[in-house]
Amino acid sequence: MITSKFSNMKCKYHIVFLLTVLLICECGRKEKNYPTEAIVIRPNSDIEGKKRHDILKVKSFADSITYVPLRLDSNTVIGKITKILYLRNRYVLFDANLAKGIFLFDRSGKLVNQIYRGEEPFDLQSIEDVTVDYAENKIYVYSGAQSCVFQLNEDGDKERTIPISNGYFSAFEKLKDGFVFYRELEEVINDDPFNNYRLCTVDSTGRFKKGWYNTVRNAIFPIPIASVFFRRINGTENVYFESPQYDTLLCINEIENELEDLSYIDFNKPNTPRKRVFRARNPDEYLSAIQHSSSINEVPLITDRFILGDYSVKGGRIFEYYYERSTKETISFSGWINDFDRIPLGAGPYYSLSNGLLITKVDNERLLGELELLSLKGRDLSDESQTMQEISRIVTEQPEAIIVCLLKLKK
Repeated sequence: MITSKFSNMKCKYHIVFLLTVLLICECGRKEKNYPTEAIVIRPNSDIEGKKRHDILKVKSFADSITYVPLRLDSNTVIGKITKILYLRNRYVLFDANLAKGIFLFDRSGKLVNQIYRGEEPFDLQSIEDVTVDYAENKIYVYSGAQSCVFQLNEDGDKERTIPISNGYFSAFEKLKDGFVFYRELEEVINDDPFNNYRLCTVDSTGRFKKGWYNTVRNAIFPIPIASVFFRRINGTENVYFESPQYDTLLCINEIENELEDLSYIDFNKPNTPRKRVFRARNPDEYLSAIQHSSSINEVPLITDRFILGDYSVKGGRIFEYYYERSTKETISFSGWINDFDRIPLGAGPYYSLSNGLLITKVDNERLLGELELLSLKGRDLSDESQTMQEISRIVTEQPEAIIVCLLKLKK
């Protein structure tokens, strides 16, 4: 009898234990609670284990495609493009790494002007970031070393200097009345004109208006900083920004001068907590934590129809995602499929939106790889479109050529 009671108690204990484990697992799988009308982007965080991925076809969001080869002179070298911006009569390219300069091209692709730091006409001491105002047809250049924003016309001539109080920022964007800036703070600064805020808005004269995130990050180890922090859609009063927590896309509403949630990022798996990442005891622990978690890499392109961005998964591999606003579905993929003419297009942080156009460039590396495969199979381009043949000829002769691509978005 005692043995029987003991067996029954042991059995009950195992049942309770199993139920507890199942409850914990179920709680772990439970989705986060989001506001009813919230935009929730769900990239596939397990995509690295699959051989084939969902494909995004360009015709699903674009009506037409146009190519403009940029013509560089023999003394001009552009390395990794940080931004491709678009004005009424100009393409504006910013290379923050190799050339550390700004390059202006007309609509035919002819080089009109190039602006480097330390050169005339206005002796730029540094170029932290560049943006444009399509409606006003102006270019804006922020120099942290000189604590000011230079306003240029479409030819690159200086028209105005806007002083910004001391406080070195890494990125900025034009607002209708003023600018928004972002910076990283390693320590509290006494008498800081921006009250130690990392995200700040200023008016058109450079005077501080409002700030957010007055906290200091751990300076023991480096924090990866995106090359593009802001996105603005022409014709709206809003600027979009990725939160420092990397899990929310925010909207800076200029009319209300408020910071609002635009969308949330949900990888639907137990990622490494960001608290652990930012409180790492050493650089190795930090980098290890980053590589084993999924994270959004850059601020995406945001339209009234879709949101298009990229993210990294375990091991650092980068993929793209496409969120359709009407269906609320997220597609994860690796590289676009150009079903207009099969020319590979670049997908990355440098692309931009302007006047109903998505501006990117031809992916030379992928194109050369596809041409090599065709050659190995004993095939040529005779069956391809005239456009494909011409672009292939340019890239084959000049592997470093830059060919801007204009995608007219569907309404």
